Amino acid sequence: MYLQLKNITKNYGTIIAVDNVSLDIEKKEFVCILGPSGCGKTTLLRLIAGLEEADQGELFIDGNNLINVAAQHRGFGIVFQSYSLFPNMTIAENIGYGLSIRKTPKAEITKRVSQLIEQVHLSDQSKKSPHELSGGQQQRVALARALAVDPILLLLDEPLSALDAKVRKTLRNEIREVQKTLGIPTVMVTHDQEEAMTMADRIVCMKDGMIEQVGTPSELYNHPKTAFVANFLGSMNVLDSLINNDNKLKTKLEIDNTHSIGIRPESVEILENNSKAATNCYPAKVIKIENLGSVSHIQLIMNDLTILIEKNGFTEYKVEDELLIHFPQEKIISFSQPANKRG
Repeated sequence: MYLQLKNITKNYGTIIAVDNVSLDIEKKEFVCILGPSGCGKTTLLRLIAGLEEADQGELFIDGNNLINVAAQHRGFGIVFQSYSLFPNMTIAENIGYGLSIRKTPKAEITKRVSQLIEQVHLSDQSKKSPHELSGGQQQRVALARALAVDPILLLLDEPLSALDAKVRKTLRNEIREVQKTLGIPTVMVTHDQEEAMTMADRIVCMKDGMIEQVGTPSELYNHPKTAFVANFLGSMNVLDSLINNDNKLKTKLEIDNTHSIGIRPESVEILENNSKAATNCYPAKVIKIENLGSVSHIQLIMNDLTILIEKNGFTEYKVEDELLIHFPQEKIISFSQPANKRG
């Protein structure tokens, strides 16, 4: 493994911000640390960067323990949510700043800056000041500046959260493209599930200072290990009330009182009322519809259970429609319950 965290802990008084976290990251890998506000993800990134001092634990890069090495000597590149560009410098000067303070020859700085400006699609902006650029362009400059010094690890702290939705989509693709091209191992903090799902090789999902699950986007979405992961990455219809009752869901999964079962909204099927499907079919009534353009959200009530269905495009169903819904057995997911919900 290239980056290794071993039992990293950080306390702020009585608050445990990062709780005994261990994590391995491979070279060239793009990892997103995902979680809600206050889960410890930014503190963990700052501990990796050396901007915070761990209370216990070790941090290795390529076998070298950096836990007691100051941030400026770790050789990492960091991009923050706030672009932190120097307002009195041009774009080219901002990108080359790190090389300048290392007393890199001017010809080499010029060449490197030119390469990076082209790579982040700002070739015609090099002589402008930061205030003349849009937010997305300024974040590209911040990324290029972090890359200019050939970092051994790139750290991104919510780099897209201050941008509007359209710019975020464009820039996340560009960041991923640059990272793949340069092969720099990258750790990005985000609270945005879509960003993590589209950008990461692996996602580290955090809650209350601890890691809930680590895996590929597909693994976390299709095989969540806990109720928190199941609900934080997308939506989940929990079907616990259908277990072990007459004429109710017959599941092939091994279920005990520490587990729940559920199904993603896009996996629920709507059948014709005269369908002969024998298992996992239930009548339900539409209580709410949201047509969002590319997808529609259909909310139904089935006895006392509310079910959400997601379908492509606009739906012609209406509130009060009676539908027959089907939970395909192979789409049912098992995951652990929170401790306070166990029997």
